[in-house]
Amino acid sequence: TMARIYEKHKSRDLSVEFQRKQQILTAAATVFARLGYAATIDQIAEQMGVTKGHIYYYFNSKQEILFQIFRQAMDFFLEEVSDVHHRELPPDQRLKKILKSHVLVICENRDVMAVFMDLRRDLRPEHWQEIVASRKQYERLIQKLIKEGIDKGYFINEDEKLLSYAILGSINWVYVWFQEGKGFGKEEVAELISSYLVNGLRR
Repeated sequence: TMARIYEKHKSRDLSVEFQRKQQILTAAATVFARLGYAATIDQIAEQMGVTKGHIYYYFNSKQEILFQIFRQAMDFFLEEVSDVHHRELPPDQRLKKILKSHVLVICENRDVMAVFMDLRRDLRPEHWQEIVASRKQYERLIQKLIKEGIDKGYFINEDEKLLSYAILGSINWVYVWFQEGKGFGKEEVAELISSYLVNGLRR
């Protein structure tokens, strides 16, 4: 489900239209994760128990639905980084909070992450360019925080861009192996991974 993403946006917009759209995006992420972009609007409607007319009332096309799944996920990650960046905490603690939140979002939204990782080639070029711009913005914020940690003596003196790629690359694959209720819980996984990665940067 798009639980954390949905809840954050829901707090701002309680309109029926917004909630209907969220339900469609959640169902679509589940169907896309299982069937890929070959999935049809009919199959998304079936997942929800509605007619395809209900889907088309809120979205013009399957492509629009896919793009909104991508965009909402990126918006959430950017907001999380922005929120933490403005807190009065040392850079290592801020980075850990961001990484922990990132892991939690992935654990709670495995379908969305599967779509994000596997269906990017199905986005129209102009849509993908917008997502890439948001992703680069997110990466730059992480890199800025790592650089701050390096400059203040918290982290090893290595290239912040390379370090950010190593960190985000390892985190983004959590969706492949994490399963709720099997083995470790999501909070435990998020705490362990974020601590491990930040400790790996320490001098």
